[in-house]
Amino acid sequence: MALYKGQPYLPARSLDCARPFPVEVLGPGIDDLRTINHWPSCLAALVQKYRQYYRQNYCLLPLNHSLEAEAYGIQVYHDRYLGDRLDPQSKRQLDHGPLGALPLTDNALAASLAACQRLSQRGEKICFNLTGPFTLAEQLYDFNDLLGCARRQPASYQAVMAPLVQGLTRLGQAALDAGASVLALSDPTGDRELLGPRHYGQVAGGLQRDLVERLLPSVEARGAKLYLSPGLYRGLAALGWLERGPQLAPAQDFPQLLFRETWSAKGLVTGSLQGGIYKLNPINKQEKGDSNDRNDDIR
Repeated sequence: MALYKGQPYLPARSLDCARPFPVEVLGPGIDDLRTINHWPSCLAALVQKYRQYYRQNYCLLPLNHSLEAEAYGIQVYHDRYLGDRLDPQSKRQLDHGPLGALPLTDNALAASLAACQRLSQRGEKICFNLTGPFTLAEQLYDFNDLLGCARRQPASYQAVMAPLVQGLTRLGQAALDAGASVLALSDPTGDRELLGPRHYGQVAGGLQRDLVERLLPSVEARGAKLYLSPGLYRGLAALGWLERGPQLAPAQDFPQLLFRETWSAKGLVTGSLQGGIYKLNPINKQEKGDSNDRNDDIR
């Protein structure tokens, strides 16, 4: 989360934490969020004030997308203009062994979950942001090392990535247990256009699909929603796994409508400020290929 106190607000185009914290929200004495991210009561109060300032009908947590990597031991430093940044010198080597379970105690993720529960108990609607599996992996390991391992040692690559998918599943389920009504999943480093159509399914798409399949039963059981970013939806649709249903809401109502009591659509959705909200339907559990013809249909 950037702390651009003096910068004019530019509307966010998705369910993200890109909006700046103006001085009216932060107060004059707060220069960064490192302490607040570990203090549930203060974090909940700040998030609620942030929602009120921007006249939203929902609260956003966590306040940045580095907390999963930080929980795995990556060092984070604060940049006055760019917000919390990961220290590349603290990245792991692929041969360091398995990561193990994602820690959800005594760290900033635990504080975000506790803040989520506090806000939910106050009647707030919560959007809990999840980092996609390949983006999290790139925060933990070197990007080129990951690509090389995926292409030359697929079994080793899956062994590296499996704990990340399991950890993100556990985090998403914990957020639902804490009262989140929407889980928002994006995987910008695992984008199909960035990785290329030829390697996307092997490197990122299969992992993304696995994570969605793991989260969706819990989402549906709680009457919540799993929001996929447009880029993530397009990639999974290109694998032949998702199809987009009819428009559920017009563009001008996104994303506030996701959190309105009168809107009954649950489960898997995507949307944007320009395109509105659409229901998504899984159509099979096998990759159908990655054809350019299908990609043209989903742009």
